[in-house]
Amino acid sequence: DEDGGYSPPNVAPEAADDAFATPEDTALEITAAALLDNDSDANGDPLEVLSVTAPAHGTLTGTASGWLYTPAAGYAGPDSFTYTVGDGTATDTATVAVMVGEFGAVSDDFASGELDPAWVFQGIAGSAGLGYLGPDALATITSPEGVKVTAADVLTAPRLTQAVLDLDFQISAGFLSEPSQQFQEHGLLVIEDEANWIRFDLAYTGDRLSLIVGTIENGSTTFPLFQTVPSGTVEEFRVTRVGDAFTFETRGGGSSDWAQVFSLVRAMDVTEVGVFAGSTSYGTDVPGYTALVDYFESAADPIGIEDGSYVPQNHAPVAVDDSFSGSGAIVLSKADLLANDTDADLDDVLSVTLAGPASHGSAIDNGDGTITYTPDRDFEGTDSFSYILSDGTATDEAWVYLDVVPVIEVWYGDVQTFGSPGEGQTWINILGNVSAEVTELSYTLNGGAVRPLSIGPDTRRLQESGDFNVDIAFAELDGSAADDVVTLVATLANGTTVSRDVTVAYEDGEDWPRNYAIDWSEVADLRDVVQVVDGTWAIGPDGVRPVDLGYDRLLVVGDSGWDNYRLETTVTTHDLENVDPLGRDGGAFAIGMLWGGHTDDPIPDLQPKSGWHPGAAFFYTERLEAHSYHDFFEYLGVNNNVSLEEDKTYNIIVEVHQVGIYDRRYAMKIWEEGTPEPTAWSLDRIETFSLDEAPATGGIYLNAHYYDVSFGDLLVSEITGDDIVSGSDEAEVLIAVTASDPTSGLGEIDVFTGGGGSDTFVLGDASRAYYDDGLAATAGMADYAFVWDFDATEDRVQLHGSAADYALTEDPSGLPPGTAIWRLGGAEPELVGHLHESYGLSLTAGMFSFTDDLIA
Repeated sequence: DEDGGYSPPNVAPEAADDAFATPEDTALEITAAALLDNDSDANGDPLEVLSVTAPAHGTLTGTASGWLYTPAAGYAGPDSFTYTVGDGTATDTATVAVMVGEFGAVSDDFASGELDPAWVFQGIAGSAGLGYLGPDALATITSPEGVKVTAADVLTAPRLTQAVLDLDFQISAGFLSEPSQQFQEHGLLVIEDEANWIRFDLAYTGDRLSLIVGTIENGSTTFPLFQTVPSGTVEEFRVTRVGDAFTFETRGGGSSDWAQVFSLVRAMDVTEVGVFAGSTSYGTDVPGYTALVDYFESAADPIGIEDGSYVPQNHAPVAVDDSFSGSGAIVLSKADLLANDTDADLDDVLSVTLAGPASHGSAIDNGDGTITYTPDRDFEGTDSFSYILSDGTATDEAWVYLDVVPVIEVWYGDVQTFGSPGEGQTWINILGNVSAEVTELSYTLNGGAVRPLSIGPDTRRLQESGDFNVDIAFAELDGSAADDVVTLVATLANGTTVSRDVTVAYEDGEDWPRNYAIDWSEVADLRDVVQVVDGTWAIGPDGVRPVDLGYDRLLVVGDSGWDNYRLETTVTTHDLENVDPLGRDGGAFAIGMLWGGHTDDPIPDLQPKSGWHPGAAFFYTERLEAHSYHDFFEYLGVNNNVSLEEDKTYNIIVEVHQVGIYDRRYAMKIWEEGTPEPTAWSLDRIETFSLDEAPATGGIYLNAHYYDVSFGDLLVSEITGDDIVSGSDEAEVLIAVTASDPTSGLGEIDVFTGGGGSDTFVLGDASRAYYDDGLAATAGMADYAFVWDFDATEDRVQLHGSAADYALTEDPSGLPPGTAIWRLGGAEPELVGHLHESYGLSLTAGMFSFTDDLIA
């Protein structure tokens, strides 16, 4: 648990003021949902309105959804009441302003020290507040850098608006700022609803300032006015409405006269008016913009002397806590600390001075506008230090919180076990991520030679920046009870190095059980039951699921001893829309078969290895595909009728088994959970294998390729009968039958590969000859042992009886090239073995052994 069971304390809700308007002698429905819409709770607790107070000039009557406000008969003017909101523990109170019988817009020169309660801030990002420039009090509306907002088609721009009645009006606003970067803008808004409004604004478009009237109807924008204007000539905007006629005027450049620039006729039910700021982009960076609103005035509520009540004074800056993450020495810009700090005096110059020391490291002012935080050696976790923000007169203090992460992060821990329940593939994989300061990464195994590692992203197995994947062959590990040690070494940009040891616990000799089951609800550590090849995974209610989506997130079950098997599992589809961001292919999930690990085919010379041949697979990507063991790009079959939906669970059965000597049949069936199992396979194909290649064996991989899916409980059952028995480079005794079962070996073709070393292939013992079906009248061509790589110089075949009981023939009809071993005594010889491409053999030579020298 990243936060160690941390439970945040309750934070009281924040109730925000609301404003409504209603005609004289007209009741107004105010719902609880409308009051809560702009309220918030830092804990995400559900909020409810607990109580309301009585208004001064009317009454409130409870309804099913809120309250009915009824103004006093004949009253016109402002009214208000308060309401209390609660989260079950704490409460807060806000004021609801109701304008009765008038247009309702409140004029504001922003000199009172706070925004008038009539204003409501809206927008997908940004902020609004008060500011001061010398003798001028003003409102600030900030559209943040990097966030695209708009006042066209969809109204997402940050704005201050007031609720008004649908009456004739004249409103105006003055600005002390001017847009100067691409697609910055500010101006007036007249709003009917979220799909219908009028905008009157000044925008920087291309390389010029443009005066704009935009009319938005049902979410579609037209610009009847889009006029270039000189800088400094448009400082104030005025809109006059008489019935359905709107007149637009501007003033600026030192002139005291309003100039009409446009007029239009439009039927509207006006509900809001206000001011806005915006900043967007069409292919470039979003610069952000802060509009300085000098005043907003309704002709029905004239201001008089603007800022007449404001006495210039210093306003203390406000410092806000900051949070950063990094590793090693973390260099912070003072500009980063100031980014969320504020000072209402807009012309103040702010400075930062270090205050409280860090608890687990040191913070040093470098004197060049940066601060360097250096954690104590081996410290990981959260540290902090404080700083003083000053405007030269007043100060405030804030804290900087630092999440100190390791330079080298190893995802599955510093002690990792491999080889149990078996060796899932050729390699072990040690996965992790290094911090951005790392420029080179390498490792050693047990203090040996330095080997370079790639740092992601590499568009394949290394998905994210800093990802690494150490692939080490099992054959390189010690294999005894003694542990191996992998030492990772990272070189930082400043030349320093950081190392981290990973202990590999591995003892060879364990074979993955041929019959195998996983119940994820009983698994504490997924590495106890599967081998993780790529990515981060977690166990959830639907099974095992990738945490971070990406290219070929792989888990492996089984080992090179697996030959013929049946897999039963489920897949739950969470997101089938996520795809390769490079556009090479779509997303998918897959179940691979007969797989032994990544190779250099067809992608050579990458670290980690990224070739996927050989290995067969069923691949779902909006259709079901069967892919060849030899070439993934060769389709064995496609079923376009398999179409899965998100947020559903599907049953899956996969079978792979021998046909003939060692051709392979692949079959897959998939159907929605809770529906009847279909009788037919979704795909059923046979792939031909050449006798020039070794017989294919290998386990299963579960692959989430960009798709977000969970693989459920699984059951693997060995398909008995034909077997493929593979040896290693050591001298071994290889047997494919159960010696105690008198029927074992009958009706099956078992394939042997010795690998290397002096191997003994057991085709009989003192009790009986294997692969002899006892039918004297048949040649036994349906059951025998096929030895693919017999080496007469060092291997031998063990047979029941004596040399006189057998005969050898070369290249017999109906069999592959090589020497056939026949057991005599019936009406015709019985085939019990075949030694592929082996010739010139003698039953009395050392390559055969009989009853007198049995070793099995």
